[in-house]
Formats: sequence, C-alpha cells, structure tokens
Amino acid sequence: MKRSLLRIFILLLIASGAHAQTPLPAGTGWVQITNPTPFPSPFIAYGSTSVQVGGFPLAGVGTGSPANVPACSVPPAANTQYVLGSGVCELDFSFSKNVHGIFVHFDGLNTGEIIKTWVNFPQYSLTGPGNFTQFNTGFTSCFTCAPGGPCTLFTNPGLPPLVPPFGEIHGPTGVTGAACNGGAFEIDECTGLRTFRIQCNGAVGGITFSIFMDTTKPKGCSNAVNNNPCEGDTLKLGDSLFVPAPGYSYYWYGPYGFTSTLQNPFKYPALLTDSGLYTVVLHGPPGILDDTDTTYVHIHPKPYLTTISDNTPLCASPKDTLKLMTTGPSVAGETWMWTGPGFFTSTLQNPMIYGFSNSDTGLYTVTTLTPFGCHDSGTVYAYLQPSPLAPAIFGPSPYCYNGSFVPFTVTLDPGASALWYTTTMGGVGSTLATTINTDVAGSTKVFVSQIIGYCESPRDSITIVVLPRIDSNFTWKVLLGCDSDLVTFTNTSTNYLTSAWVFDEGNNSYDTFITQHTFLTHRVHPVTLTLKNAYGCPVSVTGYVNTTHSINPAFILSPPNICIGTSNVNNSTMVIDNTIIKQPDGYLAGLTGSARVVDTLRNHTDTTQTPPTFLGANYTWNFADGFTDVTNTRKPAAHQYVAGGTYRVLLTVTDSLGCVDTLSHPVNVLQLSLQNFHDTTLCISQPLPLAPKLVFLGNPPFVPEYALSDYPYSWNPGTYLSDSNSQTPFYTYQYDAVTTYTITVTNKELGCYASDTMRIHSVRGVKLANVTTENTIYYGNSIQLNSDSEVLYVWRPDNGTLNNANINNPVATPLETTTYTVFGYDRHGCLDSAYVIIHVDSTMNESIPSAFTPNGDGLNDVFRPVGIKFQSTVDFRVYNRLGTQVFYSNSYKNGWDGTYQGQPQDLGTYFYVIIVARPGGDGENVIYKGTVTLIR
Repeated sequence: MKRSLLRIFILLLIASGAHAQTPLPAGTGWVQITNPTPFPSPFIAYGSTSVQVGGFPLAGVGTGSPANVPACSVPPAANTQYVLGSGVCELDFSFSKNVHGIFVHFDGLNTGEIIKTWVNFPQYSLTGPGNFTQFNTGFTSCFTCAPGGPCTLFTNPGLPPLVPPFGEIHGPTGVTGAACNGGAFEIDECTGLRTFRIQCNGAVGGITFSIFMDTTKPKGCSNAVNNNPCEGDTLKLGDSLFVPAPGYSYYWYGPYGFTSTLQNPFKYPALLTDSGLYTVVLHGPPGILDDTDTTYVHIHPKPYLTTISDNTPLCASPKDTLKLMTTGPSVAGETWMWTGPGFFTSTLQNPMIYGFSNSDTGLYTVTTLTPFGCHDSGTVYAYLQPSPLAPAIFGPSPYCYNGSFVPFTVTLDPGASALWYTTTMGGVGSTLATTINTDVAGSTKVFVSQIIGYCESPRDSITIVVLPRIDSNFTWKVLLGCDSDLVTFTNTSTNYLTSAWVFDEGNNSYDTFITQHTFLTHRVHPVTLTLKNAYGCPVSVTGYVNTTHSINPAFILSPPNICIGTSNVNNSTMVIDNTIIKQPDGYLAGLTGSARVVDTLRNHTDTTQTPPTFLGANYTWNFADGFTDVTNTRKPAAHQYVAGGTYRVLLTVTDSLGCVDTLSHPVNVLQLSLQNFHDTTLCISQPLPLAPKLVFLGNPPFVPEYALSDYPYSWNPGTYLSDSNSQTPFYTYQYDAVTTYTITVTNKELGCYASDTMRIHSVRGVKLANVTTENTIYYGNSIQLNSDSEVLYVWRPDNGTLNNANINNPVATPLETTTYTVFGYDRHGCLDSAYVIIHVDSTMNESIPSAFTPNGDGLNDVFRPVGIKFQSTVDFRVYNRLGTQVFYSNSYKNGWDGTYQGQPQDLGTYFYVIIVARPGGDGENVIYKGTVTLIR
C-alpha cells in the first residue's frame, strides 16, 4: 500500500536541491537506526521495538554469506550513518516486531555502483534471514547527479505478480569517477515486515547512507479499534485509518461465531460473553496485499440494583432513623451516589438519616457507577406516618372452669399487626396472641397494642375471669330385691348452685341433696349427676350402680351335640356358678359405691367389701322332653334322649327369699335314618345305580353342618358292587343271582350311625323275535310290521303313520322313507329293541300340453299340467310375448282359461314357468319351462 502523494512530492523537492541534510519523509513515527557497538551486535531497543544488525562481505551479487564472515562495514559516523566499503557487501536488519516503514537515504553513488534493498514479509511465510524478496512497496528516487547526469532506476518486470519488481539504483554511466549526489528508498507496508537487507555491488569509493524505521501503520492500512462498552450498551468496531475506496472490502470475525462485512460493525446489546479478540481483514484490489489487524474487546460488567428500599413509614414521634438500602451484585471499584430532599447527598451504599422528620419526606435516588462508566439507578420514596391509636380488644368472661377458650378479637387498622403484653408499660411484645388457661381459676389481665411499620400504638387491656372448679361426686347404697332394687344417692359435690339426676330408666330428679331411685331391672345402671354454678357452668359426673341380681345360674353342656341314646347332662358336663350374695342373718346385703371409684373389673361396686359366702338355694332341671329333675341338686343325674332333635335344658334357681332366675342351653341330639331303600329285581342288560337317602330324624330334626365326607358309607358284602364304600355304587352282575346287602352310614364327628338292608335279584332279559325286515312300498301304500316274544310293545315314531303304536304288529302307511324302532319289555321289565326301515317310492310322471283351445266346448279349454296325483304346484305363471304376466296360480287345479283381466287373449304362442313339488322320499321340486299355443 502506497504512502501519500504529499510524501512523494516532498522527496522530489529534496532531490532537486542540496542534500546535506537527510530528506526524511513527512510523518511522526520515524526513528533513525544507529549502532554504536561493533558488529555483530545484540538487539538494540528503539522505543517499542528493537533491532539487530549484522554485515557480511559477498562473493558476488545475490549470493549469501556465511555467518562467521567479518562485517565489511564500519559503524555509522556519529552514530547516524552507515558506510559500505569497496567490494560487494550487505547489511541485514532484524526487528523484534513488525515494522511498517523503512526509509533509506544514501550519498556518493559512483559510476558502476549499484545499491538495492531486499525485504521479508511475514504474510508470505518467508521468515528468517535469507528468505528475502526484492520488493518495491514504496518508491525509489534518484537525485540529480553532478556532473554525470541522473542515476538510473532499474526494474525487473519478470517477478511474480504478488511480488512487484523492486527498484535498483545504478550509478551514473559514461562519466568515469562521477558520483550521484544522492538517492532514497522508502518501503511502506501495512502488514509489516521483520527483516530487510541492503546490498552494494561493485562499490568504488564506498556508499554512505542513513536508515529510519516506522512502527506506525501508514494511512490506508487497516487499524482495528473498539469502544469497550458496558454490558447492555452497543459494542462498536471499526477501522480508524482507512477511507474505503473502490476495490477494497472488509471481513470481521470474533467470539461465538461473530462475523461482519462492514467497515464499522456493531452489536447490541453487548453481553459479557462478547468479550474477546476480534479480527478484521482488509482485502485490497488485485496486486495489493491483504491487511489484517486485531483488537481485544472487553465488555465491562454493569452494576445492577436488584432492590432499592427503606425502612419507612417511620413514626412521626418519636423521631427515628431513616435507613436507605440497596442490594445487587457488586463490581470492583463500584461507587454510589444518593440524592434526596433538602440537598441530601451520600456516597455510601446504604446511608442513614438520623432524626428523620417531615422535611426529609420525598423521593431518594441512587446511582451506582463502575470505573469504566457503567451505571444503574433507582428511586425509593420515604415518608413519616402518624402513630396509630390503641386497638380495641374483646373476649368472653367469665369462663367456666375447664371451658373452651375463645380467641380474643382485636380491631386493627389496615396493615397493622398486634403485639401482646402482660403489663401496662414496658416489656417485650409478642406477635403470638395470648391464650387463657381455663384449668386455673382466677382473673388475668391481657394487654395489646397495634404496630404499623415501626409505629406502635398505646395498649388496650381486658380482664378475664375463670370461675372456681365444681367438685363433683356422689355416693350410693343399694338394697337388692327380687322385682326391683332400691338405691339411695348422696350428693357430695361442692361449689355448685343446682343439681339434676338422670337415670337410665327415667324418673329423673332435680335439685336434691339426697334422693332415692327404684331400678326395675337387675343390671349395671349409669347414673349421671349434672351440676351448675351461678353462671350456669355445667359439670357432669357419672356413676355405674351395679344392681345385678345375686342369683346367677350358670352351666355349660359339653359337648352340646350328641347321638341318640347317649347321656349328656351328668356330673362330668355340668358346671354351676355360685353368685348368690346373702348375709348370715338371711337379709340381702346393702352394696355401696362412689362415682369416683370404678374398679378395673368394671363391676362398679365397692371392691373393698368381702364377697358374702354361698348359702342354700333350690335347683330344678327341665330337659325339654317331658322329664324334670327336682332333687334340688346343682349337678343332676345323667339323662338320656330317646328321639333326635334340639332340646333346651332349663335350670331354675330359687333363693331363700323366693327370687327366681333361670338359664337354658340347647342340646342337639342327632338321629340318622336310611330311607327309599327296598328290594329290587333288575335285568342284567345294564348296571343298576343304588342310592339310599340319608334322613335326619327329630321334631325338629338336628342337622349338623358337616361336609358329606363326614358321613362315610359301607356295603356288606361288597360282591357285584362298583365301590363298597360309595353312597351310590353300581350293581354290575350280568347273570342270574340273589344277594342281600346291608348299608351303614356313620357320622364321624359324633359316632352316630344308621343301617338298612336290601335284596337284589338279577335276571336275564327276553330278546325280540320275528321283527319285520327292510321293505319298499309305493307312495300311498301300507305295510304291516311285526315283532314277537315280549309282554309289552312300543313303536316309535308315533307320528300318525301307525294304526296302533302299542301292539306287536301295527300297520304302517308312511308318505316318506321312515325308520321304525320297536321296544319290547318282558315280565321282569327287561327291555330289548330293534328297528326296521320302510322305503317309499314317490316317483311321478307329469306332462305339460303344448296347445289348448279355450272355445267353451268342454274339451281342452284350460291350460294346466296333467298327470298330477300326489304332487303339488308351488308356482304356475304364463307370460305373453311382451313379457306381461297374464296368469298366476299356486295350484294345478286352477289352470289358465286364455283370458287376462277378464279379456280373451289373442291366439298365438305364450311362455310358461311351472314348479311342481313331489312328495315322498325324493322331496325335490321339478321346474318346467316352455311355450304353449293358444288356438281359437
């Protein structure tokens, strides 16, 4: 890329005049390269870069030199100029960073001398010493020579297109010894170079020159810049040195796939993840090298104010401290600025105003700022609030002892909450509402205030009274009787005003200290005493009065189920429980109790008393089968039942006062029987199933819930039986025999059994003889059937084709082929059977006339099938030539008389379809189709 025309113009002006002073091109980045130390030397720093210089003699033009060849030049005079001596020499310059400009000015170019410059461009991968390219990136000028004329500029047009020819400057020609006053090389490169070389070939008197370098890109090169914005602002990228011209284009790329073809692209909003290295590539026209530059973008985080708040409303009196507060993620170096009413300012994040008053009420604004200028702001309104009035508190009082507490009702202002106290002043309020323990009698004073923000009201109060506990109890004394029991109750309660007694049998009593009640049933009676004080507080206490009668007969029967004929009520199965309570003097005891004392056995009696001993009583046993035992014994003698059924054994106990109590238990007597079992005679042609029926006897009979497997059967003997232990075996003997069997059924649980006998006589059956053989008859004829040697005959089927189905030789007239079966029974009831097939020939010959003459002469006046006897006409139709049906009938007797709808039809040919159903064995329909001629 070229330097500006202004610079070229300046150099041309210098070339036309004196050159005692080095004609440095215009610009501010040029630095002269000097070397105060002998060659070779290390890198020498010049501002932001450093240079290393080395010189070598050359064996010939364009050839390299070994690294150990001594330098052929001397240090620059006065540290400003380099001198190439006679011979072929070179100086190599290496830079620690890219250099964008090289300017070489020389003097004293003699005839035959040549000076040229070589450069190494990084973008062509020609790195390191020796990879030089002869290149003209700026301009080459030759000042006026004296006296031999101007220098000669030499170019080489044969170099590749990407490497434009570099100018060489030759000394004057034609004048021996003449020297050129001066010349200059300038190399400008946007991408920059790292090395360059100066060569002198055929030096005669030596060449003196000065060298300058420039690390600043010339105008026309790409220079990537960015604005490093705050998070959420706009990221701006750009090229700050180049004014777009035809043939140039841009390509930007950066983090997360960012690309753009603009010279100055932007991205909004900028995110923290957009930070990173961005690269711009400037594409030039053909023959101009591309330029690349980078810029690092740093997106500065923005401070965020998550919340802005204060502690208002504050109370108007007393004055309080205003607290301004913000929250949010902090950023290094972040600062704060608050402003508000009354010229308030603060640089604290959370400032405070002590003694906040009405003049401080208003809008407060906070702004946070980072060192990079990123900011956020917000506002909050702070104000005073008058102190609220005392709330009103309500609650019921007095409370009954152990009554249900009702929460207090407090009237609060909107947005207020209650604080509860135990004193008029001082103390720490609680947000938990006060409750009253009603299990403690006495009075309690409760205080409450309301608070809005920090503003608390004066306190209101209420006094709650819990009434004393009613001490409830009563005692009783029981006098037992036969039909009823008299109980005397004494109320021993305290702290009550009224009382009421409730008995489970009614007849309640009210407001009495001592009361009596007669109970009509002997059992445990709940008695409730309800007490109330002057405020109507109720307390109830319940006592359980045991008036269970002293007679308590008790016995069990074991087992409760027996077989008929066995004993069941005896000394081994009877248990009597002695529960009669009687004093030694013969009078019934008075039992006492208390509502507060309930023993763990729930007898509801005073367990401290010694139970009275058993005294005599009368016992009577009724066995429910007409027998009783009045011997007055607790364990009667054995009793035996003679019939099955269910009986209730009744025990009646009478004490010395004549009080009676009874108890009964059932006893089940099982009695089995086999019925529907008798002697029988059977034929040997088939097995005989034997099925005795098990019957339970009694009134009503006792039928235990046992499975059938609990009643096993036994046959004796087991001869000719399929299973001698089955309830229903089969008798299978096939010859003449007479056998008597005994069948026994047993109940496995109780051992009850029943048995019976039966006699079985098996005989051979008589066979049918002289049975009619298979025959064929014509349709409508009859045949006589026959069978002999039996006592009773039955023919099947009995469908009306037999004159008598219960004789040995009936006459059969079947209309179709039929199979007849005859069953014969001999005098023992043995059965035999046989069958015979009678075939019926129903062959018929019908004929259809081909013409008829409906002229009324009585001869052939009607068209119909002939030869019909047992057949039936299923369908009979006649059509004219037009396809019109002129006749229809389903009976052959109704023939066509030659008319249609009462009108005689024309003579001619007509079409017919006749379907005839034949009876008998074939049973098939015959279809006739054809023509008939009507003749008049």
